[in-house]
Amino acid sequence: MNVAIARHAAALTVLLLLLAPAAWAAEVPADTALVVPEFPEHMRLVADHLWTFTHVEENNKSVVAEFGSFLAVIESPGDEGTARAMLNDLAKAFPDKSVRFLLHTHHHGHSLAAIDPWLARDVTLVTSPANIERVQKRSANPERFEKAVLRATEGLTIGDGLNTMVVHVIDKEDYPVPTDEYTVIEFPAQGMLVSGCLYTKPLTYHGVVNDRKKSLHGFISDHLPGVRSLLNTSSCLARGNEDVSSLATLDATLEKGLKPEVIADRLAAMSLDEIEAALPELTAELTTRTERPYDLMICANYLRKKREDLPRAEKLARLCRDAFPDVPRPAYYLGIIRLEMGDDAAAEEIWADALALAEDKSAREDLEKTMERTRKRVAKSREEKAAGE
Repeated sequence: MNVAIARHAAALTVLLLLLAPAAWAAEVPADTALVVPEFPEHMRLVADHLWTFTHVEENNKSVVAEFGSFLAVIESPGDEGTARAMLNDLAKAFPDKSVRFLLHTHHHGHSLAAIDPWLARDVTLVTSPANIERVQKRSANPERFEKAVLRATEGLTIGDGLNTMVVHVIDKEDYPVPTDEYTVIEFPAQGMLVSGCLYTKPLTYHGVVNDRKKSLHGFISDHLPGVRSLLNTSSCLARGNEDVSSLATLDATLEKGLKPEVIADRLAAMSLDEIEAALPELTAELTTRTERPYDLMICANYLRKKREDLPRAEKLARLCRDAFPDVPRPAYYLGIIRLEMGDDAAAEEIWADALALAEDKSAREDLEKTMERTRKRVAKSREEKAAGE
């Protein structure tokens, strides 16, 4: 395989993998048994040479891209066992091709978790420079990590005669995204963009209009005119969300979805007593527009952070907690607001309820760690405020 590297206009790096004709159609000896590919049920073809690979336990997925003589995988959630299982499944589905590149959209665990099983198979990890320090800590072998990593800048292109993908790096300063640098991967021939967790579309409704959806739409409008479809990786059909969404669907979500600023304006026009009296009607209305507590938590968080209106944020967070009483996160977020309001005893009581709802020991421990970080953050904020008075 010949590898040619070209640079376009200072910041643009293009990596072209050019395959010699012999690599495309190697002669097979007559006595060689034909190996029949075995595609698992959780692997689904969504476009030419593109598959989704659903991780059932994690309720999210990877994307598998086929090239002339190798594979590329985008996103690797879960533990080392999950990574090894995926590698084994891909070996059965593509017996004549191995994974050469592993990409991810950002550094959160549902995008990239265990990496050593991939590095042990000589897979090149493609990541943006801002992610290096965080991602490196997930490897037990720093020397092997350094040899395996490819630092991706805007426009990095991996392609051959069969398929092509282009890496785009979104800077948080330009478009509000969950991490400092967020990578989306474009497949120009298919008109598809792997957008990670920037846009998740429930099957039956539009959900909340948050900053990440606006940022994705803005970035596509400004830079990617050829994109027609979006591949989200933070959810899956089994979780009640679309695997592939059209750009028109994203447009519809921005128009029809639950808008935090509209809800904030509506509550700002009401007194706290009026909101309290209207909670049953508000609950009935809002839960017809969303089936997930996440959407309502985003709206409460908008009141808390953007409007700095803790009393109204508390009302909406309590509405969310009461509407979804079996889910720990709404109670956790309500506890945050009560703690920031100075009602520590109420916050701890609410958090105890949240911990009781955790599905297992691991989830409980993660929630406890998050709560402890919140306690320290609020305590530090109080000390700084007292020092400034």
